[in-house]
Amino acid sequence: MEDEESTSEEDVEPKRWHDFIPARVNVAIMSFLACWINYMLRVNMTLAIVAMVPFKESAQSDPICGPRPTKSQYNTSREPPDNGPRYDWSNDIQYSILGSYFWGNVLTAFPGGLLSDMFGGTRVILYTTLLTGVATCFLPLFAQLHWGLVLASRFLIGFFGKRKFPAKQAFTSSWFWVLIISHTGSLAGLIFLQSLAPKYMNDVLGYNIREVSGMFHVTPYLARLLLGLVFSLVADWLLAKGKMTTWGIRRWFTIPSHLIPGLLLVSIGFTGCNPAFSVALMTLGLGMNGASVVTNLINQHDLAPNFAEREIVREKERHTNKERTKQRARERGMQTSVKIAPDNSPDNPKNNFRVKRIPDVIPGTLYGIMNTFGTLAGGLTPIMVNVITAKKSGLVEWRYVMCIIGFAYLLSGLQFMFLGTAKKQYWNNLEDQQLAGERSTGGPLDDTKPTEN
Repeated sequence: MEDEESTSEEDVEPKRWHDFIPARVNVAIMSFLACWINYMLRVNMTLAIVAMVPFKESAQSDPICGPRPTKSQYNTSREPPDNGPRYDWSNDIQYSILGSYFWGNVLTAFPGGLLSDMFGGTRVILYTTLLTGVATCFLPLFAQLHWGLVLASRFLIGFFGKRKFPAKQAFTSSWFWVLIISHTGSLAGLIFLQSLAPKYMNDVLGYNIREVSGMFHVTPYLARLLLGLVFSLVADWLLAKGKMTTWGIRRWFTIPSHLIPGLLLVSIGFTGCNPAFSVALMTLGLGMNGASVVTNLINQHDLAPNFAEREIVREKERHTNKERTKQRARERGMQTSVKIAPDNSPDNPKNNFRVKRIPDVIPGTLYGIMNTFGTLAGGLTPIMVNVITAKKSGLVEWRYVMCIIGFAYLLSGLQFMFLGTAKKQYWNNLEDQQLAGERSTGGPLDDTKPTEN
């Protein structure tokens, strides 16, 4: 009896202030801050570079738009205020700096997951975020020394921005390649609006830097946030009520996530020189792309949920079994430090794990592969824009750019609608199959019914 009382007293710990905050709230706050900081580090140069280069009056004339006035109803002061030194960087240098972040992204998608597995994802996120923050602080100094240091710094910021590792089985799945193309098309438009739209607003439409950073860079992202929530709620409601299958949602919501933004982006090149109308179309297009949260951004969970959420399942079940073992110890009047049962015993917690050994691949692998290919668009898009606008950066030249990015939206969305799937793939359960000594049959290997296509 005394042992039971001592055991219960040892098990009960006084609650601390953070114990009253649900764990999901802590995770949500930390995830929000991590995404917020990383997005700021990604897009800050796209705005800053407009004010870092000299204002060229000779470039402010277009055969369609004509000479740009120094003042208008959209632009109270054409030339940005003198807030620091200007650097005589050519367009080649500017676009190289803008694209260097994404080239760094691509290279880190593979080894980043290994570091996360060895040292823990939270540590990797902490250290890489600190490094990217320090590199960003030194950008003004690097700019004064040499533009190559700015390019190298942006490359390192992108390099430390990825922490995923791919699953080799995914490369053999035709369905996954369809998803990769869809994700790449969506990212092409998103990265264009993040990285190059401020240049378009400045060089073609004549916006000053304050209007570019204020009106343009707030409203599109706010629209994407709000409409993304709306699309998520509608999709969940349709699925819960049985009005649409999982694949039905993935397919038909591709219309707002890919097709409508593609059409709007193409339309921008033919709207003339009306800045307000162009910004409105960009805002609507980016807002409609918020539907990607229920299409290409979630489809990897349909194809292989084990690869998309394996580590979460392991940690959750490990915690559950630990609590279960403690409860058994209390019921039997044993000490909290119980002796683990033999391997073949059902009381052994590790026998309750859904994943019975460390997997050969790193959790979240599918999204890592998708982003590896998707961020290629971030590196190639500035090169494409530089080639098209090398001789002249006017409305006609940017019209070609808008059409290319818009058709990337359209074609990637159409191929996803007609060639994609939401069926669970056979390689989702390769580990269970190996443990059972079975051979692949080329179809779903679990007992659950695959999602209808």
